[in-house]
Amino acid sequence: RDGMIWPKPGGDIVFWLTEEQEKAIAEFVENGGGFLALHNATALKRLDDKPSIYRDVLGSSYNGHGPGDEKFDVRVIKSDHPVTAGINNYVAVDERHTPIIHTDDLTLLLKAFSGDQTSVNGYVRTYGKGRICHLANGHNADVLQNPEMQKLITNAILWCCGI
Repeated sequence: RDGMIWPKPGGDIVFWLTEEQEKAIAEFVENGGGFLALHNATALKRLDDKPSIYRDVLGSSYNGHGPGDEKFDVRVIKSDHPVTAGINNYVAVDERHTPIIHTDDLTLLLKAFSGDQTSVNGYVRTYGKGRICHLANGHNADVLQNPEMQKLITNAILWCCGI
């Protein structure tokens, strides 16, 4: 889920991810843990690109998304990685997220194409001894039940765990 505790009408948005939780994630991954971040995971701490421990671990930040029913192509950019092994390009109907990348050490795996617009749709990186995978799809059950997305999630779990 995203990082917001939804306020009463007219109230300020409150994020639930604390600095202690950010540090725990960073320590876990740095010491060899795996972290699979789906969909809105870029918005756990904030809705901008200001630095945070979490942003630095994930390697990207929230930059908005299109409508929840946007139809777009997801294309495999790097097919020789374990996360994308056996994955075919597919059509998603989902929110097309447009994350901002904050590191130059990631491996781009997937891109989303909607008309003349493109966005990062999946990547991997290491952080310390750990592995991170971000897959931008996942807003609704339909996209999560897509066979290609299910294979991606399975492959990503195995890769994040070092299997």
